[in-house]
Amino acid sequence: MSSASDFFTPGYILSIVGVALLGILWMGLPFGKPGILEEVEEHIEEVELTSIRYNHVQWKAAHNSVQRNQSLTQQLQEEGGCRALELDFIVDPRTIKGEWSFLVQHSDTFNETTAPKIPTMDDCLKEIKQWSLNNPFHQVITIHLDMKTDAARYGDHETFSQQLDRVLEKGLGEESIFSPKNLARDSPSLLDAVLDNPHAWPTLEELKEKFIIVISGADHIRPVQLRRQYYSKTTLSQSRVSFVDIDQRMAGSTGYDECDINNPFYIHPTQHKTNSDPDSNSDSFVDSRVFLNLQFGRSNWMKLAKDANKRGFVTRVWRVNSLQHWNTAKSCHINLIATDQTHIPSTPWAKMRTRHHFHKITREDL
Repeated sequence: MSSASDFFTPGYILSIVGVALLGILWMGLPFGKPGILEEVEEHIEEVELTSIRYNHVQWKAAHNSVQRNQSLTQQLQEEGGCRALELDFIVDPRTIKGEWSFLVQHSDTFNETTAPKIPTMDDCLKEIKQWSLNNPFHQVITIHLDMKTDAARYGDHETFSQQLDRVLEKGLGEESIFSPKNLARDSPSLLDAVLDNPHAWPTLEELKEKFIIVISGADHIRPVQLRRQYYSKTTLSQSRVSFVDIDQRMAGSTGYDECDINNPFYIHPTQHKTNSDPDSNSDSFVDSRVFLNLQFGRSNWMKLAKDANKRGFVTRVWRVNSLQHWNTAKSCHINLIATDQTHIPSTPWAKMRTRHHFHKITREDL
């Protein structure tokens, strides 16, 4: 005999809520009012969104946040509509004998003359955290940290990793960060956790008031590649704070097709051994990444984006600065759509239509 719990599934409850909401809206709004169907659809989608998983939605991301005319706070507010930021950063070499400081700038190199005018990562995180405190129950905020050349030239990899984690935990609060270990749980690697697993990523409801941090960078710059590789290989063993993404531009260097998600550059066997050096090229420390960073317009990038999303990766594309490009990125199931257009009144197309600033990727597309 079926019990009540068999009928009152999350999907069933959402359906009831949706029908009830439809009735309320229909009674409360004049019959035939233009746009009523769209308004009803938006409200229903907002109710459903909180039960949808992080990798099954799309959201607006600011590209090179400190270079925009809007502050970080404004980018996160309604006028910006962003649920992701990007902080390009370097190490301040004057601080490496003690507690390190990181400067947030687009330039690759440190300049002592201009340094006093450059915001520190502490400054940026303080502003982001204050916005979070002022907006309780906000949806997850993703922060990409773009590692520039002078973020990789100073100190050793382990000290860098520890110092960066210290700054992030201090600025945002350890309890507010959804870490790689939170995602992996008992899996031997991040890739093992998410690959072809539709239930791996948490829901938006589970991620409320959380931050997800991802270290990106141009891997054709050898010091950047090595530092990111070290951090990634020690992500789980050392309980790192941040994820590390895959730089699509390097995938062709292996001799495989850059836009084939089955390329070993994206998906490779997991091998674990002990007493190995994460600085080496062995597979003993698994360089396992589940965020994929794509450049808009590269050959066949749209197929790669769709295939990666289906396999469980979270994807980001940058250089999306026109309505046409925005719609193309949305159609390719990109999760984070990074744009320079962070002022909705000036560019009203650069937004997600829901109050939460997320858009559901349709179930048929997953």
